[in-house]
Amino acid sequence: MMSLIHSDRFATIRHHFLVLGHAYMPCDSDFGFIEVEKRRRQYVNTPEDWIDVIQKSRRRNAFKVYKISRSDFLSFECLTNKLQKRTTPMDADKVELRKLSQLIFNQKHPTKFVIKRGYSELESVRHVDVTRGTRGRPNKAVASNKVLAGITLPQKYINDDPIKPDKLHDLLSLLCCVPPVHHTYYNSLVSTQSMSSLTEEDSEDGIMVYTD
Repeated sequence: MMSLIHSDRFATIRHHFLVLGHAYMPCDSDFGFIEVEKRRRQYVNTPEDWIDVIQKSRRRNAFKVYKISRSDFLSFECLTNKLQKRTTPMDADKVELRKLSQLIFNQKHPTKFVIKRGYSELESVRHVDVTRGTRGRPNKAVASNKVLAGITLPQKYINDDPIKPDKLHDLLSLLCCVPPVHHTYYNSLVSTQSMSSLTEEDSEDGIMVYTD
């Protein structure tokens, strides 16, 4: 959010935390439509099946589903490295983040954000400074306190995000319960450890077993 302030896309951003137990949102009913449609399906085997469930869950004003890919995930590490990770206000009195009601970012204080415990405009505010110490002569961005301006976010994942070998092994062992038309999807999954040594065998009871 501070990056959006530094890039002059917004003058002020207010992030509200909903009150526990009073967090109903209109989209909650949308999940109800999806759950009803899911119960009508005997199987949901792949992400593509979930897309179909969502698209057909509401007859009027059908949901539009946008399938995201690896290139849609961006890394924010280059932003966080330019700021000091700090959650203690400038008055040095520690605050529990779970008790906050608002975070406010404003161009008037580009290196700070405001925390509030209540929702009233009369509620007192406290500032948290996230400026990181620098050495030498500061560049123009630092001098203007907009250290996050003009930064291009790189992709988070260059290759497919792998899953744990044991989990992949368990998924593949259940292929006997999945229609063959979907086997290609599961066989394309990769793990943090090379799975090339796993071979598919049929046991006597018909369960697919993968051995080293």
